[in-house]
Amino acid sequence: MRYLVKVGELIEKTDYIEKQLTIIDENIENLDRIKERIIWEGEASARFLDNYNNYIKELSNIENNILSINKYLMAYANNYGNQYSQLRKKYSKMSRGK
Repeated sequence: MRYLVKVGELIEKTDYIEKQLTIIDENIENLDRIKERIIWEGEASARFLDNYNNYIKELSNIENNILSINKYLMAYANNYGNQYSQLRKKYSKMSRGK
């Protein structure tokens, strides 16, 4: 079974994802800062803040999962390119030797 890996496109996608993760991280930080400005007293305020904190935590977990996947893709792209280059060099040396 053969697979075609377009390393250049994969690297472009990982760069794009990394930029988007930066934006997501900034927005999560903004949500956390907004929470600090909320002035609310009463029975529902504690429940609201708990739910809000859970929401921010869930967003952070999703961000970390995407970051892990992106790191894997970057490692794959880098290693694939290095291995491919080494194989081409070996093949060209073998071809010249004949």
